[in-house]
Amino acid sequence: MPVAINLRVPAKLNTFLHITGRRSDGYHTLQTVFRAINLYDELALTLLSSSEITRRIGPSDVSAEADLCVRAAQLVKAHTQYPGGVDIALYKKIPLGAGMGGGSSDAAGVLLGLNQLWQLKLSAIELAALALKLGADVPFFLKGGDQWAQGIGELLMPIALAPSHYVIVHTGQHCATAELFSAPTLQRDCAPISIEQVQAGIATCNVFEPLVLARYPEIASAHQWLIAQAGNARLTGSGGALFATVPDHTAAMRIKSACPAPWQAWFARSLGNPSISA
Repeated sequence: MPVAINLRVPAKLNTFLHITGRRSDGYHTLQTVFRAINLYDELALTLLSSSEITRRIGPSDVSAEADLCVRAAQLVKAHTQYPGGVDIALYKKIPLGAGMGGGSSDAAGVLLGLNQLWQLKLSAIELAALALKLGADVPFFLKGGDQWAQGIGELLMPIALAPSHYVIVHTGQHCATAELFSAPTLQRDCAPISIEQVQAGIATCNVFEPLVLARYPEIASAHQWLIAQAGNARLTGSGGALFATVPDHTAAMRIKSACPAPWQAWFARSLGNPSISA
């Protein structure tokens, strides 16, 4: 039995995000493409002789009790009645509140890591069910790569997309996701499209983008700057990171080096499967 496991867990981009309706339980139905990229958080999971679940290292502005990693470990322990414990060390590189799924990816990494570390032999179906209890986009990170998503984000199907290079810009502003989802002007009636239409290049959008740009002037400024630099820009998820598609690494690094402080910029490329790696 291994005594520790180290994992790299990736960020994601939503290449578009349409809301097609709202269920009776209040959840929104959507269509999107999740795309894993090579910007990673790092996880170290270490067996404990006690039954405790601890987080020795993690982001200072997220308490251990609120950390999705800890919640994921607690969920696995309760589901399997595993008697032992684990210490979690989380080294954050994916910005918080950016719409890039960092917390969800961390949680998926804990599910996969504990399945190996604790030798639980949970099936892919069991892991997906646990993942959905933690968040609608956590199941995506168990699969990774490029996924066409429907439902509340949990109905996934691989989609074949050409590899791409991106520049990502984050102003440091966190968007209030719950407020955006409840906004009366949020578009909730997008006409459903098909995976084939997406692959053929049908025009798409992120329905949160107009709301975020109107409510967060700094993100709106970054959006205009990125369009001027790259010719395109789009919000990912419910914000606040923006991304632009660029032709190659050279173009990305030119834009990255010009990014004004205190904004942050990264070069990233799309990932194939699997996305979470030891």
